[in-house]
Amino acid sequence: MYQIGSVVAIPFIGPAIDTWGRRGGMFIAGSIIVIGVIIQGTTIATHSIGQFMGGRFLLGFGVGIIGSSGPTYVVEMSHPAHRGVTTGLYNVFWPVGALVASGAARGGLSYTGNTQWLIPVWLQMMFPGLIVLLAWFLPESPRWLYVRGRVVEAQAILTKYHGEGNPNSEWVKLQMMEYETHLEIDGTEIGRAHV
Repeated sequence: MYQIGSVVAIPFIGPAIDTWGRRGGMFIAGSIIVIGVIIQGTTIATHSIGQFMGGRFLLGFGVGIIGSSGPTYVVEMSHPAHRGVTTGLYNVFWPVGALVASGAARGGLSYTGNTQWLIPVWLQMMFPGLIVLLAWFLPESPRWLYVRGRVVEAQAILTKYHGEGNPNSEWVKLQMMEYETHLEIDGTEIGRAHV
């Protein structure tokens, strides 16, 4: 069901991260994952396999969206000089979640009854829960802002995070020029409608 949820999410990925922004996409996906975990974890009361499978479906659906919005955000927010390393580190941290999951499953073996499987199920909420709580404290992607016509906001974010407060920084100019080139290639209206 998890994989089915991920596949079903494919048509919703673009609209989620392009309409509401990268932060919005992460928040929506994290919320879906949290709901899926709650549905899975509460099957202890209902003993419903269908409910558990429904939770797995939502988990896969949310991971499909967050698996695109997170890396997109990292790439678009990273300083150009460090973008490759930052993006590489993002991908390297996927196994950290796998280590938490396998450690929780191994640690749960010492418990008896339903606790063994409930620990890893509820821990699935840890990282998405952090994203849901903290996503709105992040700055929005300057590229997404620029494509949406919010040029001043985009430049302010680039100035703060890439130009060390200098709006005339070469890094800021370079990225603003890249954004404008993107619009010229895609066409002004099309470029502004799609990221």
